[in-house]
Amino acid sequence: MVLRPGGGPGTYGRDYQMYDGRDYWSAAVFAERRGGWERLDPATGEPTGDRTLPAFHAPETCPDGKAPFLDHRILAELPPGAPPSPLGQDGRLTGCRVLHTTPYSGYSPREFVLESIDGRSASYRTRTWGRRPWGILALPSGGEDTVVAGGTTVRCHSAVDNSLLWQVRGSTADVTTRRSAPPSATRPGRCRRPRTGTSSLLVTRPRPGRCVASPTRPYARCCRPG
Repeated sequence: MVLRPGGGPGTYGRDYQMYDGRDYWSAAVFAERRGGWERLDPATGEPTGDRTLPAFHAPETCPDGKAPFLDHRILAELPPGAPPSPLGQDGRLTGCRVLHTTPYSGYSPREFVLESIDGRSASYRTRTWGRRPWGILALPSGGEDTVVAGGTTVRCHSAVDNSLLWQVRGSTADVTTRRSAPPSATRPGRCRRPRTGTSSLLVTRPRPGRCVASPTRPYARCCRPG
């Protein structure tokens, strides 16, 4: 799509975008099996029907025993004057190919090979279905390469042994929901709301340990030691 002054049409569900410095491509989420990426008309932003991928993501570059991780193709041009990308770059282009081992068991692959546009590569293995690695991060001051995965929660794994180095939660909506949901007052071990006009808390069938509730936290849980 092309966003013009005063316009705001959005991407119409074609959330994935690629740009090689000359042409744009877009695709809907989980749509690669149904046609997937299309080159866009530079004047109108409409899909042209041309499904030829940019050279970096061409199918013939995929090694034996591997297949592209569908929809997970990354390619973008850095703006003029931008600092070097920690994800690697070739000229002003940054990008990453994500391949998975084929065939695989289960409903999603769990063994991956990532290839950065600057020639670096890394392996990523996980025991959790649904993980989506997307880049190789070069740590500063000569640190080891790491694999970054995830969207809402971004996880950074060692490219050497895949150990988790750190993770950052990008959204706290699920945490807020859990904390704000009032517990059932009849379940054992929970604290009831204070009665009107009192500041005390009533605990149903208290268990050993301490209650972390207070008049300002009427929904706190009573916890066992440790």
